[in-house]
This record gives sequence, C-alpha cells and structure tokens, in this order.
Amino acid sequence: MPGDRFTTAEFAQRLAAISTDLGLPLCVYVNRRGQVLRVGVGTPRQTQIPPVELPRYGAERLCGIRCMATQLKQTAPSTSDLTAMAIQRLDALITLTLSGQGFQRRGGGATGYIKLAYLSHLVPHPEARWTVSPAMALDLLTGQDFVALTDALEAEFRRTFVAQQVDSSQDRVLVVGLITARTSKGQFQGSLQELRRLVETAGGEVLEEMHQRRDRPHPQTVLGAGKIQEIGLDGTKPSASTWWCLIGISPPPKCVT
Repeated sequence: MPGDRFTTAEFAQRLAAISTDLGLPLCVYVNRRGQVLRVGVGTPRQTQIPPVELPRYGAERLCGIRCMATQLKQTAPSTSDLTAMAIQRLDALITLTLSGQGFQRRGGGATGYIKLAYLSHLVPHPEARWTVSPAMALDLLTGQDFVALTDALEAEFRRTFVAQQVDSSQDRVLVVGLITARTSKGQFQGSLQELRRLVETAGGEVLEEMHQRRDRPHPQTVLGAGKIQEIGLDGTKPSASTWWCLIGISPPPKCVT
C-alpha cells in the first residue's frame, strides 16, 4: 500500500470481502512501508501482537504498525479493542464495518462490502488516551494523510514524555486497592493511606491510586481482567511506574513488584 495512506479502497474492500465470506472478523497489521506483517482471524484484542515482537516500543513514540480490522456489527470499536491498540501503541486502528453484501467486479476487484469506517489513534494526554473518529465513508478514510498524523502525534508524545520525566532516583508507584465484601470504607481508606506512607518512607513516589470492588479476590490475579487491562494501560503513560504496589484488604496489605 502507499506509505502515506492508511489504506486503499481496493485493499480494504478485498479484506472486507474475505471477512464477509468467512463470517468472521479479520485483522491485518501493516508497517509504515505499507507491507502486511501479520493477518489474524479475530478482533484486535484477540490478535494483538506481544510487545516483545513489536519493532519498537516506548511511551514517547508509536510502534510503527497500524491495524486494519473488520467488524461484523455496525458499531464503533469496542473499549477492549481500543485497549489493545493502546497496549501495543499502534500507529492507528482502522475499523471497517461490513455491509453484509457486495459483489466481485470483473477481473477480481471487490466493492460494496464496507458500510462505514472508523479511525482511532492514541493521543498524548493521559486523561483521554485515545480518540475515535465519527463513522465515515471509505473514500474519506483513504484520502487522509497517514504520515502527517503519525509525525504530529510522535512529536507531541516526545514533548509530553520529556515534560513528565521525574527524578530517576525514585521508584514510581501505582497503588491499587481491592475493596472486598468484608471491608468497610473506613478500613479501606486507612489501609490505602498506610500503604502510601510506607511507599513514601521507602523513598518512592505515588503517581496514582486506583481501586476495584469485588466480593472476593480473584484466585489468580487478585483483581478482575478489566482492571488488570486498565493497569496495563497506565503502564504505557510517559510517567509509567517502575514498579507496582498492589494491596488486598483481607488478607492484610501486601506489595508486589
């Protein structure tokens, strides 16, 4: 594909035609040279690339790969798919919703398989994390400049990264609290404050506090899968923690690096 475009109409329609025939979502991962690196059957969350396999990774830049995903439902990309985009720090997530029909032109060209498209990408603001465009026609998507967007985003990510650098001599900590059915609000707040004081006494800096309410701790991960993903997203911020402090109210608080 052309290096300065998110996709072409021909490529997108061909992908949508195959997805329609299979009745399954597809994901294609493309590098900045326009070369297809990987094709997966499933959603962006199900087909995501492990960070160790990405060409580059860091809070101050994007990974150099974009994902083009088909979607059977006529809806915007889900939070889980956007979370996968953020964890991988993809250049962009292009979501193509299927029309359920279409036809093959003479000579093999496909058309009519795409209903609408969404363009999603990260933003250099921790409060927002990402932005999702309104639904648009395919020709509007294919006319947008991919290079201009990624260059502007990475320049802003670098500025934000430098601005948010903290003293490297301090451990940076995310405190996560679990509120169980046997824990009162006062007990929880007291344990959270005690842990914060312990971190500060040890010379660490608490960047943020998070909590989750569950009847009981998850037997393997203490927190639920959704909260674990949210913590993983905080690890992609420019001010990302160098270690995590996780507390469970009952049994007594504990720290894990």
